[in-house]
Amino acid sequence: MITLTYKRAVFYILNVILILELIIFIPYTYSYQTPKLKVLFDESHNQYFSYTNKTFVSALNYLNQSGNFIVNLNTNKSLLNYTNLKNYDILVIPNPGYDNCFTNYEIQSIINWTKEGGSLIILSDFINQPNTNKSGKPATLNNILKNLSLPFEFLKADMIDDDQNQNYNGQPSIIKINQNNFNDPIIGDKISSLLVRTSCINITSSNIQYYYAVGPSNSYYYISSLYKIYKPPIWLVRYKLGQSTIILCGATEIFSDEINPSIGISWFSIQDNVRLWANIFNSIAVEKNEDVWQYFLIIAVFLIIGAVSLYIYNRTTIKRTKSRKVISSSELKNELLELKELAEKSYSNKNYRLAARYYRRAALICKKINAMDEYKNYQAKLKECLIKK
Repeated sequence: MITLTYKRAVFYILNVILILELIIFIPYTYSYQTPKLKVLFDESHNQYFSYTNKTFVSALNYLNQSGNFIVNLNTNKSLLNYTNLKNYDILVIPNPGYDNCFTNYEIQSIINWTKEGGSLIILSDFINQPNTNKSGKPATLNNILKNLSLPFEFLKADMIDDDQNQNYNGQPSIIKINQNNFNDPIIGDKISSLLVRTSCINITSSNIQYYYAVGPSNSYYYISSLYKIYKPPIWLVRYKLGQSTIILCGATEIFSDEINPSIGISWFSIQDNVRLWANIFNSIAVEKNEDVWQYFLIIAVFLIIGAVSLYIYNRTTIKRTKSRKVISSSELKNELLELKELAEKSYSNKNYRLAARYYRRAALICKKINAMDEYKNYQAKLKECLIKK
């Protein structure tokens, strides 16, 4: 039977407190420290797809209603500037309008902001369509990428697939995408089927680490009808630049309220397109939250060290207790005889105080060895000595 000593009780109580700290306190504090991320959606470069002209309402409302993001608009030809950007976590630049470039001042502001951890989402669009304002503007967007020294570029080429199993209803430009086309576990999460009509992205360096999404195995792009690239094109990229997350997508239209003429519903409502939109932003939220976790990891390490130290101390104390020498019954009886002689000698010398001390120790030994008759005799002698002293 284990006796619950004071030290052992303290050990158990402290361990319970440490476990509760790990289970309750850290996750609670973690959630408290991760507020909504602020998103700035740019409409100041004559974008065809915007909240103001009601072609990009559903996607932005979805973010606001998710409870994880707060979206504001940069409208009325307002320049993107660092003073404004520093109040936001994410800047979204949808495909700009025709012949509407970003100023050097705006680009420098974006550079300074990303250096401090601001995350950037840049969306191009399908190139070959009759509405030139709606068509992708790779040159304008590549100027931003070049100034950010990013190893990516938007191509003036669209993703095409002639395979009847991979396109929608025999339309080579509208392509079916599933989770297998993503090597990104976050952005590709639970994507079973979505439709895209997108331009392509080229990677200009082989010595970088990035996540991406490609077209089906038979998809391709071409700069001209005589120059087809049959390697499955990349159309979406997620890249870590210092503390900033950069996401590039070859399409804005696929997240818009524009009606898909072949299906008769908005692009945003098609299959898993809404999930892709959510995953893009959630991937940035995960990156932001990982920065917070490092502090709680330090706390957890200290708590674990404390628990291990208490455990080692407790085990050492138990071993020390067990290692104490056990006195045998015969040794106790020999000690009892010695105490009896000393007590009687002190009594005969009328040193009753010393005799009382010996009789008291003798009585305790009798109690240990269960010699109750002798115990009573020594108790009587003890009382006699206490009276006489």
